[in-house]
Amino acid sequence: MYIFPLVTLQRGTINVDCVGIRQRRPVCAIELAATNNDFHMVRLLAERGASPLKKPGFSKGMVKDVNEDEKGLGVYNALCSPAYLCTMQEDPLSAAYELSSDLQNVQSSRDNSGTSQEEYARLLTQLSKFAVDIVSCCKTSDEVLTILNGNSNLTDDCHSCECLERNTADLRMLKMAAESKMKDFVAHRKCQTVIRKEWLSDQPSWSNRDGIGWTLAYLSYCFLVYVILMPFLALHYIIAPCSSINRVINAPKSKYITNMFANIQFIVAAICIHVLLPPGSGGSVSVTSRVVVALMIIFDLALIWMEVGHIYIQGTRYYFGNVWNWVHIFVLLVFLLNYSLQIVNGVVHVSRMVFTLVELISGICLVLACLRLMRYWYTSTVMGPLLCILTAMLGDIIRFLCIFGTVVFSFALGFYYVFEQCDNSAYSELGSAVTSIFATVFGLDTTAGLSVDMVINDTTRTINMSRHYENVGYVLYSACGITVVIVMINICIAMLSDRYSRMKKNIEVEWKYTRTKIWLDYMNFPILPAPYNIIPSIACLLFPFSKFCRSKPEINKTCEIEKSAKGSHNNPADFSTLTYKQLLPIILNRYAAAKQIATEEEFIVVPEHNYIRENEELGKQIALKKISAEPEIRPVWSIWNHTDSPNI
Repeated sequence: MYIFPLVTLQRGTINVDCVGIRQRRPVCAIELAATNNDFHMVRLLAERGASPLKKPGFSKGMVKDVNEDEKGLGVYNALCSPAYLCTMQEDPLSAAYELSSDLQNVQSSRDNSGTSQEEYARLLTQLSKFAVDIVSCCKTSDEVLTILNGNSNLTDDCHSCECLERNTADLRMLKMAAESKMKDFVAHRKCQTVIRKEWLSDQPSWSNRDGIGWTLAYLSYCFLVYVILMPFLALHYIIAPCSSINRVINAPKSKYITNMFANIQFIVAAICIHVLLPPGSGGSVSVTSRVVVALMIIFDLALIWMEVGHIYIQGTRYYFGNVWNWVHIFVLLVFLLNYSLQIVNGVVHVSRMVFTLVELISGICLVLACLRLMRYWYTSTVMGPLLCILTAMLGDIIRFLCIFGTVVFSFALGFYYVFEQCDNSAYSELGSAVTSIFATVFGLDTTAGLSVDMVINDTTRTINMSRHYENVGYVLYSACGITVVIVMINICIAMLSDRYSRMKKNIEVEWKYTRTKIWLDYMNFPILPAPYNIIPSIACLLFPFSKFCRSKPEINKTCEIEKSAKGSHNNPADFSTLTYKQLLPIILNRYAAAKQIATEEEFIVVPEHNYIRENEELGKQIALKKISAEPEIRPVWSIWNHTDSPNI
């Protein structure tokens, strides 16, 4: 492997940004070193001021040639190498997440369809392995939590405002990993331990005990607290949002359960209204029914307002990226239209046909609403993995149905073309022909429609063509049975079996990734479920004062100092008081040692023993000092002795 250098001397030194020709494409020195994952060479080039690599820009809609494709792959190979991430990036984890998102967009674009997708998939796997190696170097839960929170700019609420919102972990880096689809990182055992601890916070300590008795006791507790006592707890939160009792409904799992019960109550109420309160004569409703329907409209509007809050918290791109969110909004709007028509029917005349159409669509929406409840099964260790496999099969099922529908429609056209002139045949109409073929798939005998009476009057004689029509019909029927029933159905079974066997190998990671995304959604979820969320609380009035409190730098600094001093006093011999910027060099040092890039004797950046103090008072002083003057963060490549570095 040789490079023909195009070296220029600048003031007696070598230009580290020199460009050479390798495999008929230009390549710089740092790109070649990063591609080979040479930590020492990348460090040396970075010390001499090598310029960072720029992401390749692809022209959308244009067909790429081989040189352009190889150039883009070469740059991404260098950008995704651990040597480049640890040396040239200020935050290697954030850079890995951004690169993962970019690679997924490039991989799924039409420009790379069927060409370089395997290479980009390899780079995605490399980035995921790097992130997993980084979190594997964490030794305590506090370190993992600090890494998952990332370099968050959020500060904790102080004294008078701390009651307005729950002091939960930000988990910004974990959310970025979930959005970047780094499933191995999200499903890592250390990440799952920390996120599960956050998920089960403020829950009864006995709720996770083994045994059917404890499970039934927890189910009874959930029904009592989150269904029977929910109106009183919601009223208490509206009046006194700072009370410690509100922690019962402010926990992530509590908000998950209350939201699930709210959706179940809405579906049950919709069914009860349709069965017990049917429309009166002439399409109008009684006074009692009108009041109940008005309450259902309020309930529906509360659920819609809840979805608006989700859009505000999660963002439009993330929220509408889930198909079930579209389904839920559509269902709520259809039910709102249905109940609104029942209310205004006594005042404004509404056509009966409109009522019938809305009722029919509402029936379909009721099925979709019940199916959407299955998303709450993802958190179950029993139903969650199976539901993940079923969800993964949906893409294969849709593709199969497209082929299956084309085959069925083709045979239906043939039957319709042959038996169009036969009035007494089930295949004389296109719709009935399609229905008959589908009935054949489910085992029904539809050969009776092939027996027809067809007589043609010639100029000299009458010809009975029934036998010929029946023969052609049986030939088409046999071909349809072999193609659809035997071939297509068995192909579907084989395809789903292959998908199941491939998903079974990695189902644990897929399920934990899906479950974690649901857990993260409920970390910053609104506290009150529908329909209580439409009632404003005192916290809304205190919100401007909370903004004022956060805007005071001296108050925030005082709160932060007190919190850090308290943490150091309680446990001075750990890294719980370190920020993300302070902890990251330590983790990178451990990563370098684990990969045998350097030994612990060569570590000269942020030694771990500098943060471990046996004396509590000394630990408290160290913590207070970190608030006033944060130490400088040096890159991981500075763990090697600079004086021993050879010249390039």
